[in-house]
Amino acid sequence: LQGGCSSSDLETLMQAIYLYFTDVTADQDAYHSLMSRLRAQVQHSHDKPEMQLADSIAAAHYGHNPVMMTLTESELDRVNYDGLLQMYRQYVTRPGQFTFIFVGDFDVDTMASLARRYIASLPVDTTVTALQPVHRISLRRGGHEATVEAPSANERAQVQITESGSMVNNLENEVMMVVFGHVVEIVLNAVLREQHQLTYGVNASAQLLRNEPRWILRCKYACRPQDVEKSVNLLVDAVALVQDTGVSAQLFDKVKQMMQRQH
Repeated sequence: LQGGCSSSDLETLMQAIYLYFTDVTADQDAYHSLMSRLRAQVQHSHDKPEMQLADSIAAAHYGHNPVMMTLTESELDRVNYDGLLQMYRQYVTRPGQFTFIFVGDFDVDTMASLARRYIASLPVDTTVTALQPVHRISLRRGGHEATVEAPSANERAQVQITESGSMVNNLENEVMMVVFGHVVEIVLNAVLREQHQLTYGVNASAQLLRNEPRWILRCKYACRPQDVEKSVNLLVDAVALVQDTGVSAQLFDKVKQMMQRQH
């Protein structure tokens, strides 16, 4: 649940939040329109090599966890609207399990008054069983490889490499991983693009996972098929060097200044 409004429409926003929890009604026309759009998207993307690659990467990362896989037509055929509405009612039946965060230009006393009126008054239905998580979204451990071959007008390979490890989830480590991702991207572009001319550019990012105490680094780029092995070896060596020896003060300051400009 997320939204925004002007300061003058704050009460209208609160009323919308209240209705989000209490006005659970069926709309067959909206449902059929949504299913038609989803089916068209699935049919359009089914044969795209990019989607096949995304599915293969998700399967390698998460062990075929259905939450992380793309939709299929057979899954859409099994969707039941009444079942979806029941799940929604289970989702909103315990408003006390939600954490509401409001940020912006408003009077605190006015916000508190509106929160008491529209949020604290939300009804709780104890006769409905609350939803419980079914599939834990967790990265697989160990090394895994996925390869997709598909006809293409251009002779090109798309490479994505992911590395992860254990780390306590706190603000300091979160900032550190963002810095690490920027550093790795700069280093990899210097090695793969500028020194060896193997790619037009490398995208890299790092972050902490929200649902488990682990970090993840993602690196991806395009190159010629015959350069995949060489580029992967160079990438692995470059990342390992950063992890083992760190980076220069000059590079660290460059990343720091770039992040300051972004914020």
